[in-house]
Amino acid sequence: MNTGGTPGAKGKAEGGRRLRARILLFAFLLGSAVALFFGSPLSRVRHIHVEGTHSLTPAEVEQAAGVPLGTWWFEVKPAEVAARIQRAFPLAADVRVHFNWTGSLDISVREKGVVAVFPSGGAWYRLLEDGTALDVVRPGETIGMPLITVGAPPQVTLGKPVAPVVASCRQLALLPPELRAQLAEVHVGDSTMWTVYTVDHYELHVPAQEFAQRMQWFPQIRDQVKDRGPGEIWLTDPFRYSPFPGGKGGRS
Repeated sequence: MNTGGTPGAKGKAEGGRRLRARILLFAFLLGSAVALFFGSPLSRVRHIHVEGTHSLTPAEVEQAAGVPLGTWWFEVKPAEVAARIQRAFPLAADVRVHFNWTGSLDISVREKGVVAVFPSGGAWYRLLEDGTALDVVRPGETIGMPLITVGAPPQVTLGKPVAPVVASCRQLALLPPELRAQLAEVHVGDSTMWTVYTVDHYELHVPAQEFAQRMQWFPQIRDQVKDRGPGEIWLTDPFRYSPFPGGKGGRS
């Protein structure tokens, strides 16, 4: 009697043994690789690299990140690290955190721009592009940016948005820096039409909802009327211009 089974059955059994052996070998190699990785310095935060900062220092960002060197990589939650940094610094507009295979925790920061100064309660506050009060201008310090005024200035809290001027700050942020530098004051007392006083004594009346777009017209219009001197310009469609008596604006 033949008890050895058929050749097909023997081949199938042999194939099954080889497959199990390969699986065990693969699992062993994978386990060894994982153990090697977690036993190596590459599995931990070896150094922190910060880029994109200007006003903030890398050391300040590292401290706010709250990730000590030597931390296991799987303990680092990039979204939580980014949120901690943004809570600590209103100046941070966007934070990206990435852990790479070299053991480096890479933190990329985009800072918000300072676009204006806001007077309130006897102090002048620098405002970020989202209307947040960053800090107080020191006595004698050069401002170098437009003043934003309202009818009744509210109390200002550092690190918090100044509600009446959030929209105007966002609009100012859309202007090219060289154009923004030509503005001395933006008065936003009217919700539909803002009044702008330029450093060269023009008085502009600009629709609030289209402020950034309409302000782009100013340099070209000024070139058209400069021979008649400063005056009031309505950046409407069509624009209107009325020269000041004596050729100088009402504010200097």
